[in-house]
Amino acid sequence: MIKITNILKKKNDTLCGLLLLIFIKIIILFIYHNEKINIQNIRIKLIYNKNIISINKHDINKIVHKYSKQKYIRRYKLRDIKKILQKKLPIIKNIYLYVDKNENTIYIYLINKNIVVRINNKQYSYYLTDKQEKIKTNKYYYLKNVILYEGLLNSKKDTKNIIKIINYINKQKYIKEYIIGIKKYKNNFYLLSELNNNIHIIKLGKNNNFIIQLIKLKNFYNQYLHKLIKEKYTIINLEYKNQIVAKKNKILWNTKK
Repeated sequence: MIKITNILKKKNDTLCGLLLLIFIKIIILFIYHNEKINIQNIRIKLIYNKNIISINKHDINKIVHKYSKQKYIRRYKLRDIKKILQKKLPIIKNIYLYVDKNENTIYIYLINKNIVVRINNKQYSYYLTDKQEKIKTNKYYYLKNVILYEGLLNSKKDTKNIIKIINYINKQKYIKEYIIGIKKYKNNFYLLSELNNNIHIIKLGKNNNFIIQLIKLKNFYNQYLHKLIKEKYTIINLEYKNQIVAKKNKILWNTKK
């Protein structure tokens, strides 16, 4: 009987000890989350993949200070700042907030989504991700070195073709540095390429086998790039099966910048 009483006492002591630890942790977490943080200085560290994103730090400061007009903010309120930033910056996939008390600074780590192309026409302007998510452009961010598509996307098939074409181009460094845009004109897909400040048009055609045309373009550039620059060809036609046709002084539409 004494042994059972001792065992029960030990269990009760252990349980009380665990409850005390849990209570202490709750108190520590409460104090931690209610800690006052100076938000006058905000540092932003940008982490991005594949595309270079430009975000105006001044605008980010304005967003945060507009939310909290006071000098200090409670730590738990940081998640509200995160929600606001996610709403203002739909281009961002993940946001991480880190507070450095010694520097009185909030570090905001931004990881952008994988943007494939920027769509631009008379009706709308938006970015398209590799997941086919449409993200509206706004004043808070800008993506550099993203290929521009001019025109309407009339079907899911068009969208898939655009992503397929640009994904291939992005993997080929040799041709990526020259391609600045893509356009659908009279049901044909075209690439816009810039060589020594001269724009030339690359006709891919109507069919869906664009990867073959792009491989032909890569090989063509490898062999004849210097000639293209020197002789100023305006159109390169890749739609034919066993040949590439290059033409001079032909204009399909105005390509002036």
